[in-house]
Amino acid sequence: MTTKIPRLILLFLVSLALLSTIGCSALASASLRADLSEALTNSGLEAPEMDCAMSARSRDGSCVFTGDTDQVEAIIIGLSLRPLSTATAEDVQLDFIKSSATCLSDLSEEDRAAVNAYGISGRPYSLQLGNGGQFEFLYLFHQPGSDQVCIFISYAYG
Repeated sequence: MTTKIPRLILLFLVSLALLSTIGCSALASASLRADLSEALTNSGLEAPEMDCAMSARSRDGSCVFTGDTDQVEAIIIGLSLRPLSTATAEDVQLDFIKSSATCLSDLSEEDRAAVNAYGISGRPYSLQLGNGGQFEFLYLFHQPGSDQVCIFISYAYG
């Protein structure tokens, strides 16, 4: 009888840990969606319906939504994003960013290379949040001819 109680306690603790991990992941994704929506709204933009997920690294996440060219251009202008090109000295950095963005992970290397990329980094004012938090960077990816848009973003430390 005494061996069953520790096993039940162990099973309970493992179940609790699993549920809290799943709950934290869902909460983090909901927070990311709300924070990105706030940053877009603060810049005078309408926040689209987005599916967001935090990556294995706790500060980074991706949000995916359906958007037309006008929406993409409005976000680029509203957040002062600059075009990033793989034909510049940013090759290695952009390749790393594209490979880190979970929303691009299903694309082949060739398709990933064809994705248009725009970004802003260095804790810009436009990415400050009302709760005192801030995003370190934001990269927008849009594949020509597609209505799928991906935003890869990272919370700043401190």
